[in-house]
Amino acid sequence: MDTIAVVVADEQWLAQLTECCNASWHAAKQHDGALFSQPPPIDECPICMLPLKMNRLERAYYPCCGKEICIGCVYALGHNRRKCVFCRTPMNTSNRELIKQFESRVEAGDALATFCLGCLYDGGRRGLRRDRDKAVKLWLRAAVLGNAGASSMIGYACCYGSGVEVDHEKALGCWKLAAIRGDAGSRYILGTNEVCLRNYDRALNHFVISAVAGHDESLTAIQMFYMLGYAPKDVFEKALRAHYKAKKETESDQRETATALLWGGAAPVDTPALPRLRMLRLHTYTAGNDSSTETTEKAEAEITGV
Repeated sequence: MDTIAVVVADEQWLAQLTECCNASWHAAKQHDGALFSQPPPIDECPICMLPLKMNRLERAYYPCCGKEICIGCVYALGHNRRKCVFCRTPMNTSNRELIKQFESRVEAGDALATFCLGCLYDGGRRGLRRDRDKAVKLWLRAAVLGNAGASSMIGYACCYGSGVEVDHEKALGCWKLAAIRGDAGSRYILGTNEVCLRNYDRALNHFVISAVAGHDESLTAIQMFYMLGYAPKDVFEKALRAHYKAKKETESDQRETATALLWGGAAPVDTPALPRLRMLRLHTYTAGNDSSTETTEKAEAEITGV
């Protein structure tokens, strides 16, 4: 494909993604049913049949069969490194062959493969030269194809101007699209944005949905809301139980062993940091349950990081 065709194709993908984001933005303004409905179920590992963990670093994508496998099964069945742990296809012996396999999956319209290849370009891994522009273009395609992680990464790119122009409204649109598709981290960002706007009921709804899916920071946010008097006790208790259940469903001895072997403990965070949307501990400004205006404003600053 020549350069002109590539540029035209990229513009078409960008136009389609913008249309998707605008549609989700408009729907959210008119009716919150789609935005605040329960997200789709978490994908399962095709081998152990347990829900995949939220952290993308704790799963592996195999382009030979297009399957995403949890690291527990990868390490438990990876005694023969020359074959895929799922389809038993001989593994590629070079990075060039692996990238070609990814590219063939991209051409076939595999949204997850497109997203993963974009991540490889973004990190400059597997022998690839780091290319953020190409990564963003691949994420655009994956987002249009329905990948939640790609929609979230485009949101980060629009927020920071990485590979695209800074556009906070488009960033929020992408994060809304990702949240509807089931990305708990994006929903957490939407919740913190609602805190900035002092829409506490909407923020709490976002945090509850993502906490139920197993998102740790969202559960912390609900605890902070409860301590400030913005969330009733029964909401906090239900979210706590649901969060615990979601986390337990993703645990197994194999996964814990693999995590310990790889990182010596908990896996590192796999998403970029948003310094103005971070969540901090509540107790700094809520000693004694002081509900004065000054205390509340300070606590809000702790929640939003501003």
